[in-house]
Amino acid sequence: MARSVPALARLFRRLERLLPGCVVVPNPERPRDVERLLSRGVLWTSPDVRHLPARPNFCHRTVALKRHRHPARYDVATGYYLATNDAAWRQHSWLVDKRNEQIVETTGNDATHYFGVRLDDREASVFVNNELKAEHRTQTPNRQGRLEAKKG
Repeated sequence: MARSVPALARLFRRLERLLPGCVVVPNPERPRDVERLLSRGVLWTSPDVRHLPARPNFCHRTVALKRHRHPARYDVATGYYLATNDAAWRQHSWLVDKRNEQIVETTGNDATHYFGVRLDDREASVFVNNELKAEHRTQTPNRQGRLEAKKG
């Protein structure tokens, strides 16, 4: 982790320079893809974001599930989104519809600026596998076979 701290600081400075006056909300528990973002990250501005109904704060999981179910339709993008209500960059993942290149928002976030990388198929497979494994570590099947939070 010690090596990633300078890289994370460089990434935060880059985000803050993209749109002056904005701040970055750090998520030290899960610094995602820092080197990838520094080398391949791009700014997306899109007034035409499509919103799918989903739970807030579950972007990585929801993106992984959608990509797992529809790999021919969606690409995975991961990085940060700019929250319009407080001008803060927050860690985030979203989908890109391959048919029309439209950003697909899975959490109800009201954002028009995204900074991140579009993952290739191999990277997206790793992302999906990691997210779904993480989900299974914290949840167990109920009587109907649906996942629930582990008790205790």
